[in-house]
Amino acid sequence: KKISGFTLLEILIALFIFTVLSTLLVAALHNIIGTETRTANHAERMHELQRAMLLFSSDVEQVVNRPVLNTDGRATPAFVGNKNGFQFTHTGFANPFGAAQQSNLQRSAYQFQDKTLVRQTWNVLDQAPNTKAHQRVILNNVKNAYFEYLDRDLRFHDDWPLPNKKDEVLPRAVRIIFTLPDWGQVSQLYVIAAEV
Repeated sequence: KKISGFTLLEILIALFIFTVLSTLLVAALHNIIGTETRTANHAERMHELQRAMLLFSSDVEQVVNRPVLNTDGRATPAFVGNKNGFQFTHTGFANPFGAAQQSNLQRSAYQFQDKTLVRQTWNVLDQAPNTKAHQRVILNNVKNAYFEYLDRDLRFHDDWPLPNKKDEVLPRAVRIIFTLPDWGQVSQLYVIAAEV
């Protein structure tokens, strides 16, 4: 009586086909996981950038002409800037129902340092010798960043206030230009409402 079954050659061919299919499926799964990780990282980076630009917009658009006293007791203009950052007085400091004994004005600054965009805030406008700024990183992994300031003649400058225009206390707008390693150069212009 003849007994039928698989030959050794048939088993080896089946194992070879299974190995090839398994390798293809593992490679496809690896690509899917990699794509999902890159997409999640890209979305998180976009969220970080949008949050930073929203905060920047909220602060800059509310700049007001209110000089302050620094920790040395010297008067500092309402707006002071250079290529690496700027310091300014703005409205929008939350004080619901007037609960705190303070105004809605705040002194803030933005600085580019060590590949990060940093926001500094002070609890008071006129500072005592021991007044410290609160510092918060709002954007990481920035390759390069610089700031420019628009005057009334629609010309950009690297420094503010302008030495030859004492009557121009605030710029009309602030432009930030920064380079991100993953997206290249990004430029945004923010108009100061007090100067419109």
